[in-house]
Amino acid sequence: MFSNKYTQPLHNGYVLVLPSWYPSEVSPFNGDFNQRFVEALSLKVPQIVLYVVGKPNIQKTYFTLTVDGNLKTYLVYYPLKKNIFGKIYAKINYFITQARFLKLIFTQNGLPKLSQVYVFWMAGIAAFALKKIYGIPYIITEHWTGFYKNSPSDMYKNNFLVQHIFKIILKNANHFIAVADKLKNRIQVWNPKAMVTIIPNVVDTSIFYFQKKTDKKHSFKLVHASTMKIQKNIIGLLDGFENAVKENNNLELVLVGHVPQNVEDKINASVLLQQKVTCLGEVLYTAVKDIMLTGDAYIMFSRYENLPCVILEALCCGLPVITTDAGGCAEVINPSNGIVVQNENETELTQAILKMANNRAYYDSKSIAQAASKLYNYETVSAQIVHVYENIT
Repeated sequence: MFSNKYTQPLHNGYVLVLPSWYPSEVSPFNGDFNQRFVEALSLKVPQIVLYVVGKPNIQKTYFTLTVDGNLKTYLVYYPLKKNIFGKIYAKINYFITQARFLKLIFTQNGLPKLSQVYVFWMAGIAAFALKKIYGIPYIITEHWTGFYKNSPSDMYKNNFLVQHIFKIILKNANHFIAVADKLKNRIQVWNPKAMVTIIPNVVDTSIFYFQKKTDKKHSFKLVHASTMKIQKNIIGLLDGFENAVKENNNLELVLVGHVPQNVEDKINASVLLQQKVTCLGEVLYTAVKDIMLTGDAYIMFSRYENLPCVILEALCCGLPVITTDAGGCAEVINPSNGIVVQNENETELTQAILKMANNRAYYDSKSIAQAASKLYNYETVSAQIVHVYENIT
């Protein structure tokens, strides 16, 4: 049984965390939602994180180790080579480096009670091996859009051998945690017998919370924060927004994140968009909340998703959300907290923007924030995961 306080020593009954995506020196925001799961669980369960990642322009492997209460984190960096054998070398180096540090962790702490994999490919290979060698059960928490066939990373696009490895990892997992019901269904395509528990992404509600607005502005400001890659369909979002502005000139749109050239060109080609769209670029994670609190609604027009943390964070700030029905987005939005539109349907997007702007008083920001905070806070989400752990161990 896991304790809900800092009472267990780290070497006794710890969980080995094997993320495929995790924030690091290579990419500070990659898999930050996985990190928040880990941080939430560290309040209840001793954990050791091992994240191995290739890094260009280094000559030898090195690592950083941080210890914070119940949580130990190893971030291990190995050199990436720029030659014709680079990809093969990287894969081999990844597994050799991972095995080396697993040996170190086990020598110092003993074997874990279980392995927790965040995104099964490729960290799930190690979890499978540990189960076969030591009998350590493993759980997979999944976010990967590769399970969806309209995604560029569609798992079916891989060759037969890689798909076979996918199936081995997925069929041998003791349990799955999926962030959305649609994702659960996609996992069960690969493993029809999979035991899957739906647990949403977690929000740090000490950062994202409701604050009453004091300014009396007349415009209606929409906020969007993302990587702005093809998945997010920013061009479609801008088209839908521009058409809405033609009917309601009091609209504003704030874009947060790196602005790719095609998006910049789109904005520069339109006088309306130049006047109504503000691009803030990449900002610190904590600054996203401050930007949200200046807005009236959050907007996302993604082609495919699972359950974006940013939607949950917006709700915890009290913002109603306009989103597509991609992945699990529609599973958390209802008439009281937002509007769901069809994927790629710019006409519906325009109508949703106008409807929300014209009926802003309908959305009770404080109630939206209170309802979301109860569902997605660290304590609530981590308790659900611990329950899964207890049933496995």
